[in-house]
Amino acid sequence: LKFQSNPNARMSMLKMTIAAAAFAGAAGFQGPRPLRRSLNLRVAEEPAVEAAEPVPVPEPVMEEPEPVFEPAPEPKGPIKAGWLPFINAPAMLDGTLAGDVGFDPLGFSDSDAQLINMREAEVKHARLAMLAAIGWPMAEKVHGGLASSFGLDYLLSDGGRAPSVLNGGLGNLIIAVGLGFALILASLVEAQTLATGSQMKWEEEKSEDYVSGELGFDPLGLYTFWGKTDGAKFAMRTAELKNGRTAMMGITIMAISEAVTHTPVVEQSAWAFRPFWE
Repeated sequence: LKFQSNPNARMSMLKMTIAAAAFAGAAGFQGPRPLRRSLNLRVAEEPAVEAAEPVPVPEPVMEEPEPVFEPAPEPKGPIKAGWLPFINAPAMLDGTLAGDVGFDPLGFSDSDAQLINMREAEVKHARLAMLAAIGWPMAEKVHGGLASSFGLDYLLSDGGRAPSVLNGGLGNLIIAVGLGFALILASLVEAQTLATGSQMKWEEEKSEDYVSGELGFDPLGLYTFWGKTDGAKFAMRTAELKNGRTAMMGITIMAISEAVTHTPVVEQSAWAFRPFWE
């Protein structure tokens, strides 16, 4: 009753009713909201997702093949000596050098450098012995006649023997001078050998192409002509050593034989020095 009797209250109620009716009518005539706008708003509201960086793909690692270990070759047994088959050759004498038959009973060749030095000495003595083996009987055979024909001094020892240390024939002055010149020549050759050795660091290493006793002396070209291959050259060096070793033994036997028998070699074995046409 109080509400109905108050004109201001009734007026306020009326205004509120009219406003509510107007709001309801406007809402009824308003269309639905567009979906695109809603989606755009939703996308705008959601935070943007950053593109992920590409993950680097590791390169394939090539596995190294496992090393194949071959079994070590079985050590070879000792090499039998060529000069005496039932004994073993020294370790340094393996047959790689020309004329190597495993002969070193005193063990002189105990290293590579010593082996090459011994081979140098052997080659030089072999060459001198070959010259002496020819010159010794030739001197006994022709010296007397040549000295008589040209009025030269007779230089042979008593009985017509070639002068040697054992028969005392080296006391002659002319022979002594000749030996002096021979010694000088031999010294020059030896100096050349030592110079070549020092250039090759002789005690440390040697050239693979170096040949013991090689002096480049081949006036007839036999080594070049017959040594067309490595095998042929090896065979010629072997032949030189074998002939030289035979000559060293032969000249030693000649000197001892003449010292003991006081007879020249050409008379002891006259059949070997007689001309084939006689």
